[in-house]
Amino acid sequence: MKVLQIIDKLDVGGAERVLINLSNILFENNMDVSVLCLLNKSELDSELHSAIPIYYLGRKNKFNPFMINKLYHLLQKFDIVHIHSRHILRYVGLLLFLPKVYRSFRVVYHDHSLLELEANFKEKGYLLRLIRKVDATIVVSEEQKYFFPKGIPISLLENIVRSSKLRVDLQPNRKKLVAIGNFRRIKNYSFLFEILERLPPEYSCDIYVNSIEKSYFLENKNVIQMLVDENKLQIIQGELDIQSQLINYSLAIHPSLSESGPLAAVECLSVGLPILIYNTGAVAKRIIEKIPELVKHDNNCEHWVQSIVQYHKDFNIMNTYSSELYQLYLETYSEENYFKKCLKIYNRILSS
Repeated sequence: MKVLQIIDKLDVGGAERVLINLSNILFENNMDVSVLCLLNKSELDSELHSAIPIYYLGRKNKFNPFMINKLYHLLQKFDIVHIHSRHILRYVGLLLFLPKVYRSFRVVYHDHSLLELEANFKEKGYLLRLIRKVDATIVVSEEQKYFFPKGIPISLLENIVRSSKLRVDLQPNRKKLVAIGNFRRIKNYSFLFEILERLPPEYSCDIYVNSIEKSYFLENKNVIQMLVDENKLQIIQGELDIQSQLINYSLAIHPSLSESGPLAAVECLSVGLPILIYNTGAVAKRIIEKIPELVKHDNNCEHWVQSIVQYHKDFNIMNTYSSELYQLYLETYSEENYFKKCLKIYNRILSS
């Protein structure tokens, strides 16, 4: 079985991280896997195993027929073509309108986000037609399933983070918070800033981002500057190995209003870092089953502040939460289960 994973380029992001993890896991399980970037080289290319072939289409114009022809001949060399994200499907999907007799490959579509999913289907009939033509559709959360039209078979493959063997270094007097995710309105950072304003002065927070939505940043510029001046906030850009940094914090905060995973929360679980998370996405649902106190159901700032302060008062609770969340990671997000689920999807469509 020859498998090709496709994305535009390997920038820092959730879908890109999933592709890298999946490709490396497939390779380490003796699968014949390659990667295609529709554009050019990028900063995460080096995180793929060095023996995994990586192709660059170098596409500049979406409507260049020569590029489509080049893409077609490359895809014909593979049994499984695994497409990541909607905008990639819209482009590669042009080849799905060919009669099946003219293509040897089967297509897996992997949707990574709940954001605007329903609107995409309602407003863009082309995307819906493509979804009906792929051989398998993968989602990363149960919530996503309900937005797909009836009759489309959906497989669940929850995101994982590869184990680093690191564990968080909790300390009784450490009151250092962390948040992970690009600086966008949907991440609800303005609410996080409100929390930081109300927390006692000994608390601080680092936010790891790789891109910044300029208009949203400008809206929050004054409060950001004030919090920075008071040593309560630091925004860190460009850190590629966030997982290894998480061991230095006491609690992660994730107030995002819409998530499918999120992958950032799984990163926290992978090192045993407790996370206070808004009730959205697959990981929050898992945490509710273990430690419901860590999942918030509203945007009441005072409730969040009280939970953060109370958590930091009891070192035994901190350690208990850490152990239980790490166990949740081992039970739910193991590489072995992830590989088996993915391989089952591939085998099913090849035998159909």
